[in-house]
Amino acid sequence: MSDPFPITSNGIAAPALGKNASFATVGRHKQFQGYFIWQLKDHESTNTPYMTGTYLGNKNIFNIAAGAIYQSKALWHSPDSIAVYDNMMLWCVESFLDKPLNKTKHTAITAYVGYFNTNYGTNYLRYNGIMNPANGSSLSSSVGMATNAYGNAFPMFGTGQQVYAQAGYLFSISESNPSKGQLMPYISSTVQQFQRLNNKTTAIYEAGINWFINGHKSKMTLNYQNRPTFVLDSSGQPASDQRRSCVVFQYQIMI
Repeated sequence: MSDPFPITSNGIAAPALGKNASFATVGRHKQFQGYFIWQLKDHESTNTPYMTGTYLGNKNIFNIAAGAIYQSKALWHSPDSIAVYDNMMLWCVESFLDKPLNKTKHTAITAYVGYFNTNYGTNYLRYNGIMNPANGSSLSSSVGMATNAYGNAFPMFGTGQQVYAQAGYLFSISESNPSKGQLMPYISSTVQQFQRLNNKTTAIYEAGINWFINGHKSKMTLNYQNRPTFVLDSSGQPASDQRRSCVVFQYQIMI
């Protein structure tokens, strides 16, 4: 159980109360959440809010898990100039596999699949862009799906459902030169249905490669993403626009 901070304290002006749900600026209620995991093989640490992602052939992992978050009257909307509160209810089921193939060469396969059902209230939708290089949009407010529909941002959070899956293969360590590290190509996909987008099925595709120079302590990633974009049609309803792509290169070091 937690007491979430008031949305009015995040330093950004809250959106005006309208027909689509947004986080309520009046009142605050306790948030309840739970996460249950069945670890059928080796165990993962649950001391942090995130998992390692791959154990580089050192562990045999197979997990099945489920979780949920609930907060009463977390959001509101106004269909007829009267504020109507919406409860927030998010839940998911997921499974993770990280299986060594050859422990001597440290080859392995890793796979994850999760189903997420997210209810933020009537027609809630929020874009997000990881390390977005853009800060503005060339689309007018009458055309753009959202004022933050720019750069690499796409609908990431909303009332609806999503399925996310990924898979990767870890190549062996070079016996003649172990300092070369290991390569792991991977693919992933997110299939979404959001109420605000008329429950139309859309998909985000990604593919890339990790270079573990020194395990997770020093690694590089090259990632390609293909994602949908949206506009409003002449009747003001969301409509699919052309798909966009981006390439991201990153280096991560752990001290």
